[in-house]
Amino acid sequence: MSVEILGGKARGFLVQVPKGDLIRPTSVLLKRRIFDSWQNLEGCIFVDLCAGSGAIGLEARSRGAPKTIFIEKEPSVWKILNTNLDKFNERYGENDFQVIKDDFKKWLLRFVDTYSSWNGPAQENTILFFDPPYEKKDLYEFFVKTVMQGTWFKGYVWVESDQKKGVSSDFFDQFKEINLKNYEQGSRYISVFSF
Repeated sequence: MSVEILGGKARGFLVQVPKGDLIRPTSVLLKRRIFDSWQNLEGCIFVDLCAGSGAIGLEARSRGAPKTIFIEKEPSVWKILNTNLDKFNERYGENDFQVIKDDFKKWLLRFVDTYSSWNGPAQENTILFFDPPYEKKDLYEFFVKTVMQGTWFKGYVWVESDQKKGVSSDFFDQFKEINLKNYEQGSRYISVFSF
């Protein structure tokens, strides 16, 4: 199975997706909705915390994000992620990809420590994309506690879930003031927050 990059310089590029139920790609219509609103990501650092095949991070790179960080811990998925990135680099030249084989929670705690030392506008132009397995509500709780309830992060947060299988959008009610928009497709949604 493969998914297609929808826009930007790599439009039409096919990203291979692992067989089985290890990952669940973002639906095409939901991906189209958010990226049609965020077409130009020039100057943005895009961090895909549960990268899977890398399809969302590659979409961000295709639309101008100069640096993309992929975090993935599952060994069989990691292999496919790296294959996709290698093929992308072969076709479009070397890209500023950072690929980290780690649990997103461990990486995120280290990121908290180093983030404040980043220079100037890099902070405000960071997008954290969080799309864990929907049923793992404890991961959403960890993310909210670590990132959204903290005071250290300045940038954007994109969170994907499912109203039925994951956390409902009500889960984020305490952040209504910083919720820029919800993109919906069926029961799935991506909520965008600005810090």
